[in-house]
Amino acid sequence: MLHVGPTPNICTHATLVDCYFKYGFVEEVVLLLSKLESVRVDTDIAFYYVVINGLCKNGELDKGHAIFEKLSLIGMHPNVRIYNSMINGFCLQGLLNEANDILRKMAESSCLPDDLTYNVLV
Repeated sequence: MLHVGPTPNICTHATLVDCYFKYGFVEEVVLLLSKLESVRVDTDIAFYYVVINGLCKNGELDKGHAIFEKLSLIGMHPNVRIYNSMINGFCLQGLLNEANDILRKMAESSCLPDDLTYNVLV
């Protein structure tokens, strides 16, 4: 996809990633993410939401959390949707302490929780 036809934009990549996750192709996402980083494709927070949310829904919390932690290193700040994905992922795995840690980070970063944040925690 990186070498044939028009150059795909980040929206195209996000759509591809979302489709990969819907079919359970987690390793393909990891490979694509690595390729995008190696060719320095500009990404945005919406793209990382798709990646983190998909990883969490596919039980890959370690990978999702690693990318979540990396966001600040690349100058991006998680939004409420990303925090909710991380909290939901930890709650689904019964990791309530980790979910509360994410909620604390959310408060520290001045990102306001929404209704979904609290619904996930209940």
